[in-house]
Amino acid sequence: MTGFGKRYGPTAVITGAAGGIGAGFARVLGSRGFDLVLTDINADGLQRTADDVSAQHSHAVSTVVLDMTDPTAPQSLADFSSECDVGLVIVNHLFSGGSWQVLDTEMAQLNAQLDANVRAYVGLARIFGDRLRRRGRGGLVLMSSLTAVVGSPYVTTYGASKAFILAFGSGLGYELRSSNVDVLTLVPSSVNTETYRRSARKPSRLFPPMEVDDFVEQGLAKLGKRWVAVPGARNAVIAGMLTRILPRQAATSVMGRNMESMLRAH
Repeated sequence: MTGFGKRYGPTAVITGAAGGIGAGFARVLGSRGFDLVLTDINADGLQRTADDVSAQHSHAVSTVVLDMTDPTAPQSLADFSSECDVGLVIVNHLFSGGSWQVLDTEMAQLNAQLDANVRAYVGLARIFGDRLRRRGRGGLVLMSSLTAVVGSPYVTTYGASKAFILAFGSGLGYELRSSNVDVLTLVPSSVNTETYRRSARKPSRLFPPMEVDDFVEQGLAKLGKRWVAVPGARNAVIAGMLTRILPRQAATSVMGRNMESMLRAH
């Protein structure tokens, strides 16, 4: 293994691995020699990811189907991987169901978003973070979103849940700074996943999509160097514009108009 593998290997746990960014992490880490523990609620997609990685690399790939809205899921994943020497944990799953507007969304859907996007992230960080700390080294990557940096109309609850992760990950990174455990919160903008392609018929001019594996490679390059990173130079500029240049209300309006454009295209 390379220096990266020696520090964070030999096994990586990845949530939300059935497709998109999670599958990208599986491909990239598999190519770097990692054994993988993959989980998702989508059993078919999860198996496709495992089969794709196994076809390219001879490393061990195991899967477990879990629903991260279930409060027992974080511990179930920890139990499933208990015999593995886990050095890297990628918490990437998301739940974004419901209507585009908060008041048109059932409370059950809002609660499910909070369960998967907040409570499960905290549970996984608590359980695996402690495991890595006792191990004496490792890395924890949490997935936030550009929707976290200001109010994000039409994905309001989702964006708020990702804002929690942005603050939580930064604080946890500081707390573990002397434990030889690196924490990184990634802030993706538009990434060219199946979900993105379903949500917009044409790429957003404001937030052009980044290729999945490019996002993963650039994100992993920041692990151990930053607590928060926005992969992609243009995405970093956009994040800076939204948070440092525009007044907050104006930035929220920009996000709202961009979402309206995507919804019209859809």
